Amino acid sequence: MAVFTFVPRDALARWLARYAIGSLVEYEGIASGIENSNYFVTTTAGRYVLTRSERLAADELPILLGVMLLLAVRDNPCTVPVADRDGRVLGTLAG
Repeated sequence: MAVFTFVPRDALARWLARYAIGSLVEYEGIASGIENSNYFVTTTAGRYVLTRSERLAADELPILLGVMLLLAVRDNPCTVPVADRDGRVLGTLAG
């Protein structure tokens, strides 16, 4: 199972308030994958995938997110990071 870190519902709801993506409706851990804790997150605005990195160091994540954003703006089919209300695409959740 790929969910290594459990994220309590109330903690996730508070964390999601930083984003302009609606309020938390439901979430569930994704059982596939090998390196991260991943969740399907449904809000009042849509459905998202939350990835909580388990292995990369904090200083490695901006590089990965930058590549993802670059690919997305060049119309490559890939995951697009969602920025919070302050324009950040990287945050801390559950430690």
